[in-house]
Amino acid sequence: MKRSLTIVIILSALLCMALPSSAQRREIKPRLSPSSDNVSIHSGYRSFIDFGLGVGADEAVKFMLDLEGVRGFQLGRNFFTGIGVGIHQYEREDPRNFSINISFDDNDADFDDVDYPPLESYTIVPVFLSLKWSDRGFDLLSDVYSVDFGYSAMVRSREVGTAIFNSEGGIYLSARYGLNVPLGDRDSFLLSAGWTLQGYGINGSYRTINAAVLSLCYHWK
Repeated sequence: MKRSLTIVIILSALLCMALPSSAQRREIKPRLSPSSDNVSIHSGYRSFIDFGLGVGADEAVKFMLDLEGVRGFQLGRNFFTGIGVGIHQYEREDPRNFSINISFDDNDADFDDVDYPPLESYTIVPVFLSLKWSDRGFDLLSDVYSVDFGYSAMVRSREVGTAIFNSEGGIYLSARYGLNVPLGDRDSFLLSAGWTLQGYGINGSYRTINAAVLSLCYHWK
């Protein structure tokens, strides 16, 4: 009798201990399904549209405008990789000074040492691989680090006073840091600043443009 009573007491105690834990599991389970640790919730295709304004590292570069689009896959909450294409417009002045001496025999006109800085205008289309990492996720207020690298094709070039026989593209590299501001569960704004290196060739001479860029990007899933 005592043995049966002891067994009943032990089973009752185990049952009382199990009931709270079962209730707790039932209460927590719904919360865990949308957890940030669930990779499948955050992974998926994402698109970026970026507009930027740049200022050259040297005085010759007047400004740079860029418009870029990137489409790729977000891996989990923090990492994104994709392929991008853009269009960049550069305006710059040749830092060299040109002297023009013009004179007429009748002395009606005489111009000496006229400075003539030719205007250079380029339209370049980069195609690149984009890598982005967010410390807390692209759906939260967070820091975002971006690196883009690829090749850019020259589609239009103009230099006042220079005959262009051959123009070609070159390397494209961009590194930026920004702040992600969420608008909802699926879209955000990204304000970033960084550095862009653009290579190109004119008449067999290879050149580079370095520019500091401030950009505003809208992205969504």
